[in-house]
Amino acid sequence: MNRRRRLGLAALGLLAIAVLLAGMLANGRARITTDIFELLPESRRDPLAAQAMAQTRDAFFDKLTAVLVLPDEAGAADLVRHTADALAENGIEMTSIAEQMARLQAFYAQQPFAFLTAADRAELELDASAAFSRHLAASLLRPGGFDPEDPAGHLARFLAGLPRGSASWSMAGGHPARWIDGKLHVVLNGRIDGDPMDAQVQEDVAQAFELAAADLRATCASCVLHWSGPIRFAKATRNAAETDITRLSTAATLGIVLLFAMIFRAVAPLMAAIGTLATSVLAGLTASLAVFGQIHALTLVFGTTALGLCIDYVVHFLVHRYARPRESSEHALSAVAPGMLLGLTTSCMAFAFLLLSGFPALSQLAVFALTGLATAWLSVRLVISELVSPRRGDTFVARLLQRERRLPASVRPAVLGLLFVAAAFGMTRLAVVDDVRGLQAVPPDVARDARIIDQTTADLPGIGGGARFVLIEAPDIDAALAREASLFVHAGAGFGLSRFLPDASLRAANISAWTDLFTEDASALQDILARFGFEPRVAAALTARYRSALPSTSQLAESAALASLRPLVVATNDGFALVARLPEGLPDNVPPGVREVDALAEIETTFAAVRERGAIAVMSAYMLMLLILSWRYGFRGGLRALMPALLGAFTAMGLLGLSGLPLNVFSLVGLVLVLGVGADYALFLREARNDVPAARFATLLAAMTSVLSFGLLAFSSLPALQAFGFTTGSGVLVAFLAAPLAGRAPMRGEAEEVQTEAFDRAA
Repeated sequence: MNRRRRLGLAALGLLAIAVLLAGMLANGRARITTDIFELLPESRRDPLAAQAMAQTRDAFFDKLTAVLVLPDEAGAADLVRHTADALAENGIEMTSIAEQMARLQAFYAQQPFAFLTAADRAELELDASAAFSRHLAASLLRPGGFDPEDPAGHLARFLAGLPRGSASWSMAGGHPARWIDGKLHVVLNGRIDGDPMDAQVQEDVAQAFELAAADLRATCASCVLHWSGPIRFAKATRNAAETDITRLSTAATLGIVLLFAMIFRAVAPLMAAIGTLATSVLAGLTASLAVFGQIHALTLVFGTTALGLCIDYVVHFLVHRYARPRESSEHALSAVAPGMLLGLTTSCMAFAFLLLSGFPALSQLAVFALTGLATAWLSVRLVISELVSPRRGDTFVARLLQRERRLPASVRPAVLGLLFVAAAFGMTRLAVVDDVRGLQAVPPDVARDARIIDQTTADLPGIGGGARFVLIEAPDIDAALAREASLFVHAGAGFGLSRFLPDASLRAANISAWTDLFTEDASALQDILARFGFEPRVAAALTARYRSALPSTSQLAESAALASLRPLVVATNDGFALVARLPEGLPDNVPPGVREVDALAEIETTFAAVRERGAIAVMSAYMLMLLILSWRYGFRGGLRALMPALLGAFTAMGLLGLSGLPLNVFSLVGLVLVLGVGADYALFLREARNDVPAARFATLLAAMTSVLSFGLLAFSSLPALQAFGFTTGSGVLVAFLAAPLAGRAPMRGEAEEVQTEAFDRAA
């Protein structure tokens, strides 16, 4: 293929990538997310638990909690309202408990006779007239205790029995408050209007709290506003990822630029490396967005770093091209083509196995890397080989290779031996961790605010219980409510929908308890009210409300007053399930259809399963790679070619143990890269024919760029990136040191020129 045709094909390919990416951006298909739960696979072991977790998670993600710390009670209500108003001006509505109770009271007042405490129901069933008269008299004698809509106070007592905090709680400006360490802590709850994973929404919410805090300090210098919520953790993770990309990528780029400037002393090689990497990242991003519709920020960081492999292809070609500047580009390309093709095959094989892990993050990474590596290989074959050419007859690379110095024969085995011993000791200390919190960055200020809020709200109803909850299954919602109520009786406490909405049979029993008062002519009720001086119209109004139709349980559950409890109802194929929380876990005797779910344990179990499948995928990739290399070099030769990668992977895991870093899913991604990079180093050395010094020098440069690209991630603020960077950096370094172990043994069938020549022609 001539030069013009090659460059034309490359230009068309780049244009197609740009058009596809622009089209996805234009129609809103392309999205970068920071939602850590989107990295997790769907649970197939317990679909109902997964659905309940998803509903509660979605409600949890929209939630905002703030704690206003005041030095004393003076002016507390005004400060709370002032802060809430300041947040509202910036789009953050904090709902007061007083407003919530008002909505609930209006909801129950539609049919107050259906909502009774157990004690009131028992009294009414025993003697409705006597019980009503007694409570009516008490309401009239209690200052401010009489409500014409609830003359005997039955609904007020039901409302008083709804879940609430301990006796240490009071109210300040319509919000719950308590004293902690001599200061008044006021809790403000709200929800986000928008996608909490959207970067702009995150910035807007953070700015709203910054402005409110500044406004509060101007009013009260000793007052402090703390706030937390999933959106703040997501923003911290996004900021950390962006900062790490900028900081570490800049450091790596500067190092690589300096290295290229020192070695090649020309702009074209550097532009070739940067152009190849940029094109590969663009292609990988486009493919990932086309397949998945979105890409996670962590996947983008991992993928961009993983494509540091692309530089290896460029480096090997450039070194061979500059080592013999008087020869043609075709000569340099032919020298590296077999190694490039084998390296591409083995690397793609390693990443392809990640598609079998069942982990969305690894699947995204696999598509990203596979596309990027193929693009880099094509770029070197079609474009770089045509555009980069030394201008002088003598180059610095050529002069370096003429006075090549090699390590003393005993140094390399000694260093590898020490590393192997250290790794063997470290393997005994290696810890496997499947904690989802390793995906997040938690800056000190975010952790401090979250800790203060957790301590303040520890005994508020519906807040405690951590990631544990109880699932109550039943054929219909009324049966589920009845089972939940029975569970709470056995447990002595609990938080769930049944605390706010009795089932239909219990509501019917409550209404039936009033029957003796509301006879056909309601004479008993009229007589009692008349004795207390009420006009007949009061009895008529109460009678009309008593006889009004009560909506079904499903209709009541859809009421706006119970909107915050809606995530606790899970519709199933066979009926309904309710999500509830118990302070002490399940009691010994529980109703049928009740089970406990630990969401965090479920996620960690999922992570463990993914890690196990990932480990199997990595081992399978190693085995298949051994088969391919055995076909090329024979079994012993294939094993020698794979040995540097194996040593790199073993040493990386051992050094993880020594450093105290965990082995997790992201460490496995690092091992995949060690496999690909380590195999590349060995293959380029084995495939070197008459250019062994150039291959050695190119491998050295490739190792230096890889350590710069991967190793710097060990200094990331994200635990996941730390483990990935440390694993990859240490493994790549050991694989480079061990690469000469691959040797230059004769290939199997080398006497049979047909197979070798066929492979070389394909390369």
